Amino acid sequence: MPEETKKCTQCGEVKPLEAFGLSRAGRSRKLRPRPACKKCRVEAEKARYRTDPGPNKARAAAWYAANTERGRANARKSAAANPERVRAANRKRAAAHPEEGRSRVQRRRARLRNAETEVFTDLEIFERDGWMCGICGEPVDRSLKAPHARSVSLDHIIPVSKRGPHTRANVRATHLRCNQIKSAREESENVGAIVDRR
Repeated sequence: MPEETKKCTQCGEVKPLEAFGLSRAGRSRKLRPRPACKKCRVEAEKARYRTDPGPNKARAAAWYAANTERGRANARKSAAANPERVRAANRKRAAAHPEEGRSRVQRRRARLRNAETEVFTDLEIFERDGWMCGICGEPVDRSLKAPHARSVSLDHIIPVSKRGPHTRANVRATHLRCNQIKSAREESENVGAIVDRR
C-alpha cells in the first residue's frame, strides 16, 4: 500500500501527499511527489524573486504578451477576489504619482463629452512649453504649488466643457490665476485683455 504522507525536505513537517506537487524525477521519469511541499516551494520562489526579480519579470512579460486576454481575465478575477488589496495598491500608486490621477480625471471628463483624448502627464506639457504661461506670456515659478496664484496649471485652449479634446495640441502651461480668470472662455473671446485687467 503506498504511503499517504511524506516529510518535507524544507520545513521538516510530515504532510499528506496532496501538499506536494508531482514531478518526473529519476531515470524512470515516473510521476513522484516533489521533495518540498507546495508552501515551501512558493516561499522559496518569493525569496528568489525578492533578491533578483529580473528573470521573473521578463518571463511574466513574455507570458502576458502571448496570453494577453487570459492575463486580463486573471487580473479581473484577482481584483474581484481581493478588493482591499487593490484599493491599497491604488492608494499607494496615487500617492506616489498624483499627476496620473489628474490626467485620468481630465481624460474621463473629455470622454464623457465624446471628445478625443491622449495619454500624457502635466509635467510633459510644462516642459514642452518651457514653463511659460500660454495666456500672459510670463514665466511660471515651478517651485510654487497650488493654491498659489502664480503656480503652474494645465489649461485647455478649447475648454473641455465646450467639447475641447484632451490632447497635447489643445493644452498648455499657464499660471493658476490666469487659468481661473480665463475659466471656460475660448481664445476667440479675447482672454488676453481679461487677464491684463487682473
